[in-house]
Amino acid sequence: MKYRADIDGLRALAVIPVIIYHAGAAWLPGGFVGVDVFFVISGFLISKIILGEVENNSFSFIGFYKRRVNRIVPALLFMIVVVLLVFSVLGLPDQSVSVAKSAIAAIFSVSNFYFWGGSGYFSPSSDFMPLLHTWSLAVEEQFYLIFPVLMVIFFRLQLNIKMMIAVGAIVMFVFGWWLSIKSPMFAYYMLPARAWELALGVALAVGVVPKSKSIILNETLTALGTIIILLSFFYVRSDMVFPGVAALIPCAGAALIINFGGDSFVSKKLLSCKPIVYVGLISYSLYLWHWPILTFLRVVNASVHLDRSMVVLGMILTLVFSIISWRYVEVPFRRKNLGDLKKIVLLGGGVAVAGIVSFLVVLGSGFPSRLSPHALEAVMAAKDIDPLRDECFGTKERGGCTFGDQSLPVSYIVVGDSHAAALRPAISASSLVEGERGTLYWMKACPLLDGSRRVNHPGQKECKTFKENVWRIIEGDRSIETVILGGRWPYQVTGTLPESGGSLMTLMADDVTATYSKNENELVFIRSLKRTVDRLAGMGKKVVIIGSVPEAGFNVPESTAMARNFGREDKARVPFEVAGNRARFSDEIIMNLLPESASFYPVLGAFCDDAWCEFEKNGTPVFYDSNHLSYSGALNFIAPVLSLQNQNGAI
Repeated sequence: MKYRADIDGLRALAVIPVIIYHAGAAWLPGGFVGVDVFFVISGFLISKIILGEVENNSFSFIGFYKRRVNRIVPALLFMIVVVLLVFSVLGLPDQSVSVAKSAIAAIFSVSNFYFWGGSGYFSPSSDFMPLLHTWSLAVEEQFYLIFPVLMVIFFRLQLNIKMMIAVGAIVMFVFGWWLSIKSPMFAYYMLPARAWELALGVALAVGVVPKSKSIILNETLTALGTIIILLSFFYVRSDMVFPGVAALIPCAGAALIINFGGDSFVSKKLLSCKPIVYVGLISYSLYLWHWPILTFLRVVNASVHLDRSMVVLGMILTLVFSIISWRYVEVPFRRKNLGDLKKIVLLGGGVAVAGIVSFLVVLGSGFPSRLSPHALEAVMAAKDIDPLRDECFGTKERGGCTFGDQSLPVSYIVVGDSHAAALRPAISASSLVEGERGTLYWMKACPLLDGSRRVNHPGQKECKTFKENVWRIIEGDRSIETVILGGRWPYQVTGTLPESGGSLMTLMADDVTATYSKNENELVFIRSLKRTVDRLAGMGKKVVIIGSVPEAGFNVPESTAMARNFGREDKARVPFEVAGNRARFSDEIIMNLLPESASFYPVLGAFCDDAWCEFEKNGTPVFYDSNHLSYSGALNFIAPVLSLQNQNGAI
């Protein structure tokens, strides 16, 4: 096909905002949509090539996949091997193991599956995953496996290609939009929700959208496409339903440029100017290297936030490594004079090195002995979890899940989500229930909010069953005098999590809900908590609510260990406006709706003053992750706070 310099320029327009966004630029909230522009470009170029070869009866699956391997794998493999070696030496043990596993997933083009089961793309924890960005390559490679087969079938059956692609793109868009609402994590990482973006490029290649001979129209639409893409970088945010309608904005802009660009002023004079085209030519290597380099700098700094000097260093290193990768890896592997046998030997050697290193890292559990004892102490805090946590999960037989005086009947229960489970040691060790016997019922992300449901959460069915069983237990056991409610209240109020970067909002609803929104989440929380308190009071139960534990938004033991590993003693703390405001807001809502018969015990003040929220006491992290109290933190830090409040009188 005829080379179009403006498409390389469009690649540059896509990759630069991605890099700026990943560097932490809050002023460019939608920079990540550059990936969606890449999908449209890929769909267009690949289908254009396949279409031409199929029409000329020269298409070969072997030839197609050989070209794809030469284009994608060498630079990817080079980056993976370097990242593996660096993080095996400088990463924390768990990080090294995670990198090793994700490296194997990336080599086999299934890294989107690997990361789908982990943290959200926008989460602070993802900032320490150097191969996270390979999910988009996996999506494209999975598309390459399916699409050529479909094209050949369409041609051999003599189907109307334009109609098939047009209808398919529309159906896939609707399906992807639905997935984005019902299962946002799956939708973000997986091909079914992204297929329409690639199909949009295919539709352009097969001529679904007609060309125009009008110079004015072409100039106008190309300029409009550019403006739309630029605006999307500032308009789209991570807390939107994505992909879906929001992703349609940059994709439509890319489609306009591809279809109507050609000889337009924007394409010829702006997108085709040499510096922009050069960035487009090395855009693949830029994309490959920018993220692991930024991740490495964050690991060295033990923080998701990089100062200006570190960002500049990251940009320089990205450019240097990208040019090296493009010149000495990408370009040579595209040339025929390198020879197939030599290519196979080089790629096979790279895969072997990656496989051996990954195997050794996983087998050696990341080689923890290389860390200093002080750093290992912080690492071990991640395992400081209440031993009764697993025993008390759900509403199964109590077995060993009772605490306090075992000669007495169970007189109180702690009910809620994983935050309630983490508070359990503090409650049982405090004077709140001194001398009594209690038990715990907990379910992930499922506090006892009567009548509420999570519309787009995968655990909704289990949560519904859990709450029904808990209500049945409370109503049927007269010995239960006190019900202590715990929960991650800021999450229930807002539907968002700091460790997800505010993205992937959980939508709450009850029987009164008409539309889903962030504001509706708050109203559902108020109504459902009030129903819970009133229902318990109607049974004659004493109701106690433990306030919000502030959320760090980053893995506290991990960040502490990273700092110590590089010889620093950085305190694990967050400005109050970041961590404290969410907790205070939800606490105020709870206090305003509680009747006098219920008691409220806030714990925010134990962590935060007016300026900072601290998550490390006496040199030890008090969380075992980004938001859950550790066992020792609950016993030694929160239990005395609850006892003192009980002595002085709860709110």
